[in-house]
Amino acid sequence: MSNSIVRLEDLFGAVLDVSPASLTDTSSPADVKTWDSFGHISLIAAMEETYGVAFKTTEIQATQSRGAARRLLRQKGVTV
Repeated sequence: MSNSIVRLEDLFGAVLDVSPASLTDTSSPADVKTWDSFGHISLIAAMEETYGVAFKTTEIQATQSRGAARRLLRQKGVTV
């Protein structure tokens, strides 16, 4: 995954090892078994690498759903 053409849905599915179709913007660690602390850091690292952004600690902590990740990426100018 190396550019912003990668869909956020596909990135989340690949990192969390689940079908992208099983996730929604309300999906969170509470309802995705593989979204544990390691999964969270893996998601953050994958988004930073894929979309060429850097997150602050407070942003990382606040990204508790796919929708929150989408909003954060949009705030950083990424079209997702």
